[in-house]
Amino acid sequence: MSLRNQSVALLGDIYIGPYGGGSANRRLGSSSVLRLTHNVTQLEQPNYGKDGGQLNTFDRLTSIDCELSLDQLARENLAIALRGLAAQSAAGSAAAEAAVAYRGGYIPFNFIGASNVVVKNQAGTTTYVANTDYVVSGTGIVITAASAITDAQSIQLAYDYPVQDSIEAIAGSRSFYTILLDGVNEAEGNAPVHFRGHKLQFPLANTLDLISDGYGKLDIKARLLKDDTIVATGLSKFYNMKMLSAVGGL
Repeated sequence: MSLRNQSVALLGDIYIGPYGGGSANRRLGSSSVLRLTHNVTQLEQPNYGKDGGQLNTFDRLTSIDCELSLDQLARENLAIALRGLAAQSAAGSAAAEAAVAYRGGYIPFNFIGASNVVVKNQAGTTTYVANTDYVVSGTGIVITAASAITDAQSIQLAYDYPVQDSIEAIAGSRSFYTILLDGVNEAEGNAPVHFRGHKLQFPLANTLDLISDGYGKLDIKARLLKDDTIVATGLSKFYNMKMLSAVGGL
């Protein structure tokens, strides 16, 4: 039987869901990387005879890393990477948000994307003038140097705000997930390819680039764990892949 060329160039949608089920598998969005790394310890039995070399050797699997490089920093993805809690707030209005002002200083809003901003003194009897006493940014106000607002003065803010997301980092708990790839092999006529990592855990991300020269990315290195619920002979406790036999395989 002749050897068949089996080229692989994969694209696909990556999903994660709670390990054991209970809710939908959620699409992570575009990821330029889905990489597995098998970390092994090599055990060797040296030959101490005249010829040297080794009498025997074998590899022992110590862990499997699963690397992702996400292009979409959605709140759910950030929450996973930062072991956080993600929430979405409905649009609304702030009526009398308290703050302490200093000339030249920045005061953040409790909710971002504010419109119809009104700034008053603490008693609500004086209304300050936008672009004279303060300047509105996307996330707060900056008190001008010549403002009628004095240093350490208590003020109140009123504004409207749109729907927005929030992530409270390192406020959640570690969870287990299942990761899936709904993919195609471009090198073989877009033949379907499926990958399933049975039990995945995400450690806290080492870095998060809030400002950089290019588009933001979220690089995550998760750990594929052994799934002891899989007991059938011949089935992997870690992951499996499926490709069409008619167009090649791994």
